[in-house]
Amino acid sequence: MTPMIAFHEMEDVDHWLASKQRDEVFSSISATVRAFVDPENSNRLGSIAELPDLDALHAMLSSRSGDGLIVRHEVHLLERCRGQTSPRC
Repeated sequence: MTPMIAFHEMEDVDHWLASKQRDEVFSSISATVRAFVDPENSNRLGSIAELPDLDALHAMLSSRSGDGLIVRHEVHLLERCRGQTSPRC
Protein backbone atom coordinates (compact mmCIF):
# COMPACT_ATOMS: atom_id res chain seq x y z
CA MET A 1 0.00 0.00 0.00
CA THR A 2 1.22 3.48 -0.85
CA PRO A 3 0.32 6.22 1.63
CA MET A 4 -0.76 9.57 0.18
CA ILE A 5 -1.78 12.90 1.72
CA ALA A 6 -4.14 15.08 -0.34
CA PHE A 7 -5.49 18.61 0.11
CA HIS A 8 -8.61 19.93 -1.62
CA GLU A 9 -10.82 23.00 -1.59
CA MET A 10 -14.37 21.84 -2.23
CA GLU A 11 -17.77 23.38 -2.80
CA ASP A 12 -19.46 21.32 -0.07
CA VAL A 13 -17.28 19.20 2.23
CA ASP A 14 -20.25 17.92 4.27
CA HIS A 15 -21.91 16.61 1.09
CA TRP A 16 -18.68 14.89 0.02
CA LEU A 17 -18.17 13.29 3.45
CA ALA A 18 -21.75 11.96 3.51
CA SER A 19 -21.63 10.64 -0.06
CA LYS A 20 -22.13 6.91 -0.58
CA GLN A 21 -20.69 7.41 -4.06
CA ARG A 22 -17.38 8.49 -2.48
CA ASP A 23 -17.22 5.24 -0.52
CA GLU A 24 -18.06 3.19 -3.61
CA VAL A 25 -15.44 4.93 -5.75
CA PHE A 26 -12.60 4.46 -3.29
CA SER A 27 -13.56 0.89 -2.46
CA SER A 28 -13.59 0.09 -6.21
CA ILE A 29 -9.82 0.72 -6.26
CA SER A 30 -9.34 -0.90 -2.81
CA ALA A 31 -8.28 2.39 -1.22
CA THR A 32 -8.92 3.44 2.36
CA VAL A 33 -9.31 7.15 3.10
CA ARG A 34 -9.35 9.19 6.32
CA ALA A 35 -10.67 12.76 5.97
CA PHE A 36 -9.78 15.89 7.95
CA VAL A 37 -11.52 19.29 7.76
CA ASP A 38 -9.72 22.59 8.35
CA PRO A 39 -11.36 24.24 11.41
CA GLU A 40 -10.50 27.68 9.98
CA ASN A 41 -11.98 27.00 6.51
CA SER A 42 -14.76 24.41 6.38
CA ASN A 43 -14.39 23.99 2.58
CA ARG A 44 -10.78 22.84 2.89
CA LEU A 45 -10.30 19.10 3.23
CA GLY A 46 -7.23 17.01 3.85
CA SER A 47 -7.08 13.25 3.57
CA ILE A 48 -4.74 10.37 4.19
CA ALA A 49 -5.20 7.50 1.77
CA GLU A 50 -3.69 4.04 1.59
CA LEU A 51 -3.54 3.08 -2.09
CA PRO A 52 -2.66 -0.31 -3.54
CA ASP A 53 -2.30 1.10 -7.07
CA LEU A 54 -1.48 4.74 -7.90
CA ASP A 55 -2.26 4.19 -11.60
CA ALA A 56 -5.79 3.05 -10.64
CA LEU A 57 -6.25 6.25 -8.60
CA HIS A 58 -5.11 8.46 -11.49
CA ALA A 59 -7.35 6.60 -13.96
CA MET A 60 -10.33 6.92 -11.61
CA LEU A 61 -9.72 10.65 -11.04
CA SER A 62 -9.38 11.40 -14.76
CA SER A 63 -12.55 9.48 -15.66
CA ARG A 64 -14.90 10.95 -13.04
CA SER A 65 -16.59 14.32 -12.85
CA GLY A 66 -16.88 13.99 -9.06
CA ASP A 67 -19.89 13.86 -6.83
CA GLY A 68 -21.39 17.15 -8.00
CA LEU A 69 -18.55 18.98 -6.28
CA ILE A 70 -15.91 21.19 -7.79
CA VAL A 71 -12.38 20.67 -6.52
CA ARG A 72 -10.79 24.10 -6.80
CA HIS A 73 -7.32 23.07 -5.74
CA GLU A 74 -5.70 19.73 -5.34
CA VAL A 75 -2.29 18.70 -4.01
CA HIS A 76 -1.09 15.11 -3.61
CA LEU A 77 1.93 14.23 -1.47
CA LEU A 78 3.53 10.77 -1.57
CA GLU A 79 5.77 9.29 1.09
CA ARG A 80 9.44 9.45 0.13
CA CYS A 81 12.47 8.07 1.90
CA ARG A 82 15.97 7.01 0.89
CA GLY A 83 15.50 8.88 -2.37
CA GLN A 84 12.53 6.79 -3.53
CA THR A 85 8.76 7.01 -3.48
CA SER A 86 7.88 3.59 -2.17
CA PRO A 87 5.26 1.87 -0.04
CA ARG A 88 8.09 0.01 1.69
CA CYS A 89 10.38 2.81 2.86
